Amino acid sequence: MKTFTVRGQHWTKEVEIDDTIFEKHGDMAFEAMTQSVESLFKGEIDETYEGDVGLGWVMTAYEEGFEDDTEKTIASLTEHVLRNAGYHAFADEAKRMRRKLQGGEEI
Repeated sequence: MKTFTVRGQHWTKEVEIDDTIFEKHGDMAFEAMTQSVESLFKGEIDETYEGDVGLGWVMTAYEEGFEDDTEKTIASLTEHVLRNAGYHAFADEAKRMRRKLQGGEEI
C-alpha cells in the first residue's frame, strides 16, 4: 500500500492505494484523486484551510514522502476526476464553466 495526499480547493485528503493493482505511479495518484472526490462528497476530508472548501479546477496528488518532488506530483483537471468517480453531471458542468471562463464569458 502507498499513501497519497490529495489537494483540492482548500482541502487535503490522505488515501491508501493498493500498489499491486496499479502499475504506474500516475494511475495510483489519479485513483487517489478519485477516492478523495468520493470522500469530499461524503464530508470526509482530512484538513481544510484558507477559505471555502470546493472542487476547484485542478487537483494534485503526491505519494507520502515526495511532497516537494514536482516530478512525483500528479495534477488533473477536476472534471476528469469527477467523471472517473461517476459524477458525470458535475463533470459536464465543471467543463462548461471552465470553457466559459477561458473564453472570457461570465457565468
